[in-house]
Amino acid sequence: MKIIPLLLACLFAQLLRAQTIVSTDTVEYARARVYAKDFAGADHLLTGYNARHLDVNALRLQAQVLYWSKAYERADNVHRRAVAAFPDLAVLKLDYGRFLYELGKYKQAQVVLTQCLAQDSLQPEANLILARLSYQDGHLAAAKSRASFMLKYYPSNAEATALLTELHEAQAPYVRLSSRYLTDDQPLKALVHELEGTWYRSWLLTPTARLQLADFTLPETARNSAWLQVSNLLRFNQLGLTVDVAGGLFRSELNGGKWYQTGSVLFTKKAARYLHLDLSTERKPYQRTLASLRSTGGLMQHVSAAAIRFDKSERWLGKAAYERQTFADQNAVHTAYAWLLVPLLINKGATLQGGYAWSYATANHSTYVPVRALNEIIATNAPVEGYYAPYFSPKNQVVNSLLASFKITPPWKVAFSGQANIGVFARADNPYLFLNKSPADELYVERGFARTSYHPVDLQFACRVKLSPALSLTADYTYRKLFFFTSQQAGLQLSYHGAHQQHRR
Repeated sequence: MKIIPLLLACLFAQLLRAQTIVSTDTVEYARARVYAKDFAGADHLLTGYNARHLDVNALRLQAQVLYWSKAYERADNVHRRAVAAFPDLAVLKLDYGRFLYELGKYKQAQVVLTQCLAQDSLQPEANLILARLSYQDGHLAAAKSRASFMLKYYPSNAEATALLTELHEAQAPYVRLSSRYLTDDQPLKALVHELEGTWYRSWLLTPTARLQLADFTLPETARNSAWLQVSNLLRFNQLGLTVDVAGGLFRSELNGGKWYQTGSVLFTKKAARYLHLDLSTERKPYQRTLASLRSTGGLMQHVSAAAIRFDKSERWLGKAAYERQTFADQNAVHTAYAWLLVPLLINKGATLQGGYAWSYATANHSTYVPVRALNEIIATNAPVEGYYAPYFSPKNQVVNSLLASFKITPPWKVAFSGQANIGVFARADNPYLFLNKSPADELYVERGFARTSYHPVDLQFACRVKLSPALSLTADYTYRKLFFFTSQQAGLQLSYHGAHQQHRR
């Protein structure tokens, strides 16, 4: 009779051993499916397996597979089940907190990762994610404290070192001095000097001051202008919102020393992981045409805009926007545009992106007017010449173009960058003027439009030289061939960033 219990015990042991082998084989086979990029197959295996077993490795693997498959709701459920089933394993809370952080669920991630650190206070990844969350919330002191804490125990942690450097740079004062020379075929020449400085103090106070002095050379004379503006950036990171508010004063040589108020407000809201929404309005001077620089009233413009931006790690970039530009005469210029850049080459020393852009611009009414008075036109009987006064007003202007962007960062202290916007199909209604007779047999100047194709080009190149850890010099060149004019610009910019000084202290 004693042999029966012994046989039953042996049979149970064999069944248990067989079940363990099957369990191990199932998880390993699912892992092989993952290596083969067969996420659906791996998920199918793990779904059936996890319904019958409580295996921490299988749960972790399925949560990762579901994340890669973008089945975020199911992945969340698997993470929750794993944390509830194995509450003593801090690594499961790290997995779940990382998952929530990568999905942009920052408040939930903060709670879960804090629970992880309650079990393992030195867990480096959890500490670094919480440091980044503090940084995003504008609590730079807390972020620096946590990053420094990590470096105390893990002095070779590259991510903690990089974060601490980034935090020092964010708090350091920044000063930029630049000069730019411009010439175009209106003809207009300009020399523009700018001095700008900014300094992060807190999430409520990041002031920036900018002074612009411009000297313009017109065919008949010279003009100058001055523009001083102060702004402040407010960060409401818990809401995913930043607000940039600016105010200033502008004066031109022709307006009798009168100062005009300028200002702007820009709201930026994080809408999703890679998406931001922008809403802005701005009052600023218009100084692009000869007529605007001859204006004795100081030509001011209002620009309101709405945009949605896409930014995936600065590799995939895109934007779609609408702008409305208005003037004192109640005329409005409407512009809509969209563009997308995708990575073509990404490595440590160089990046290359390519893309496509589209834009449409039109004004309520044209500002193209005769150069000479009506009696002079009649007397000479010559073709009626015109110009845009006091500002440029496009008419049904459509541009389709190819985009390219590159950055080259060699090991030495020089970096190169460039952008190209090459029009492949562009057209606009080109205004022209001619003499006509009214029903009363009186001559007058009439405006017509001719559909015109053209090939716009916009090329920009820059070279930055690192003179010291805090000082850099950038030289740049821009060539633009547009519907209205062709222009060239060359500039020099000296930038000072005090991050390394603070880091040494």
